[in-house]
Amino acid sequence: MGCALHLILLSLCVAMIKGNTFTVNQPDRLESVEGESIEIPCTFAYPDGYKPTQINIHWRRWEFHGEFIFNTSRRYTHPEYRERIEFLGLPYKERTGTIRIKQLRRQDTTRYYCRVETTGEGNKVWQNIPGTFLTVRAWRSTTSKPKVKASTILPEQPPPSATTLTANRRKLAWILGIAVAAVIVLLVSMAIAAAVYVRKKKHLQRGKEPFPRPSPQAVYFFLRENQPSLMRFLRANDLLIAREKVAFSSRLRRTSQSL
Repeated sequence: MGCALHLILLSLCVAMIKGNTFTVNQPDRLESVEGESIEIPCTFAYPDGYKPTQINIHWRRWEFHGEFIFNTSRRYTHPEYRERIEFLGLPYKERTGTIRIKQLRRQDTTRYYCRVETTGEGNKVWQNIPGTFLTVRAWRSTTSKPKVKASTILPEQPPPSATTLTANRRKLAWILGIAVAAVIVLLVSMAIAAAVYVRKKKHLQRGKEPFPRPSPQAVYFFLRENQPSLMRFLRANDLLIAREKVAFSSRLRRTSQSL
């Protein structure tokens, strides 16, 4: 009975002491991850007989006399916390000055202090001494992202100009002209060889001596007689180049000189 009475008296004394002092209470430590939101609770008290006419809540960071980041009376918010601090306190009804910090960043890791200012029966200012140390950790995904193999992206090539296209067409025309000239020379040679073979075969069938090998004069006269036809065929082909014409004429000239 005596022990219970002592406990009741002790509780009443503590209640009386708390009811007649200015106090601010905050949690010692809080922790969250970047990108999330967190509430920093703040409750305060003042003597029962004290009747303030206005209550202003301030928040500091770093240290007891650190930089102000929020002020209800001036509606001030530090630029680093602009649109990220939300005031949740009810100073007149519940005697609270709680704030919520949204979109947490790693640099928000520091100690925060709640400060209460009142006006009325004498201006009063009191603040929590240890403050609340907030730790903001880096966000880590629980699901692993698939690894994307890096690829070499070549720079986009500009479209070919009109000059480049013309040069390419001329080059292609030269190549095709040389090919056509080579085919024509080959066909002429094959025609001569076929004519010689046919005449030789006819002589053999008749029991005569083999047709003698055509002389240079015969080749010359054959080419001279068929030159107009060959030239008309060459002129009909737009891809023939002047170099092959000159070579063909010089070949005829050398043959005539050898005669």
